[in-house]
Amino acid sequence: MRKTITFLIGNGLGKSLDANYFDFKQGMEKGWDRTKSKKIKSLIKDSLGKAKPRKEKDLEIIQDCFLKLQSIEYQIKGLPNALKKALELHINKDKERYFNYLFNVSSHFYHYQPTDAEPRVLAKFNTFMNNFCSYIRKKWIAGDTVHVATLNYDGLLYKNFIKNEGILNGLDGCLVDGITDAGFKKEYLQPKYGKNFGWFLHLHGSPLFYSEYNSIKKNTYKQGTSSSEAVLYKPGRKHIILCHPKQKYESIQYSNILSEYLEHFKVAINHTDYLVILGYGGEDTYINEIIKSSLKKAGTIFVIERSAEESSEERSIFWKARLCPNGTKFKLIQKETILDFNFSCTTPDVTGL
Repeated sequence: MRKTITFLIGNGLGKSLDANYFDFKQGMEKGWDRTKSKKIKSLIKDSLGKAKPRKEKDLEIIQDCFLKLQSIEYQIKGLPNALKKALELHINKDKERYFNYLFNVSSHFYHYQPTDAEPRVLAKFNTFMNNFCSYIRKKWIAGDTVHVATLNYDGLLYKNFIKNEGILNGLDGCLVDGITDAGFKKEYLQPKYGKNFGWFLHLHGSPLFYSEYNSIKKNTYKQGTSSSEAVLYKPGRKHIILCHPKQKYESIQYSNILSEYLEHFKVAINHTDYLVILGYGGEDTYINEIIKSSLKKAGTIFVIERSAEESSEERSIFWKARLCPNGTKFKLIQKETILDFNFSCTTPDVTGL
């Protein structure tokens, strides 16, 4: 019997390579340093009432200002054209400045080079990714479907999936992410030729995405180019979610591509036999609610996390409260690093996970 396996991967994948580099506070600091425009910095400072953003709470304030601008933009639609256009011009300028800063934070994570990791850690990561790609390919050959949803902003999965041709290969591109050279369309999320490739859903967006002429496009990563190829800011890079967990669901609704990804994630969860969670901290309440309310009745949840100070019993209680309705099968797997997770078992029932 064919199975559906869904992977949900968080920022812990990056932290397993370099915990300091992928620390959110460092990302904010580096994003501020990347921001050269005085007007952008002045706007951010005015929003916060202090020198510069330093902690996640500051992102909540910044995002709240952005959401209020979005709300005002919708409210002025009935005004006379001349007045509406004048207000929209100011609003759009300020929104673009917010987007620029968020892009600079997220691009810090995207541009990380695994080769900068310690040799022992890099070797583990390479083994992890090779096993992951091999696992997906074997599942596809067996007739199963594998979806991958990510909550991070880095290119670790993206680049490795493209290098391993045939992994989540889509309609007209390297991944079933709904984007071709012509731009994003939800119809493109359907695998080509009736094949059972799964979806690649970047739920919190990416610095690669940008809006242009009413289309959503992305910078492409091509083999043979430098893996450190810079993705630079351009207007329209607004499909990035960097804010407090309670703001994420509302923020996603302002992006056509991210809201569509979220709907497809709900569908994937609804059909999932095995949900494998790697490197996710469990703090995004909207993600937890989708899993808790939508997971296939006979589905099983596997959480793979780094060994914590708390006992496995305490951690299991933590996860079950967030993710599991009564009766859901659940297994917690703790490792010294999530890179030690073993994909070698590819039996149809995935009992070896």
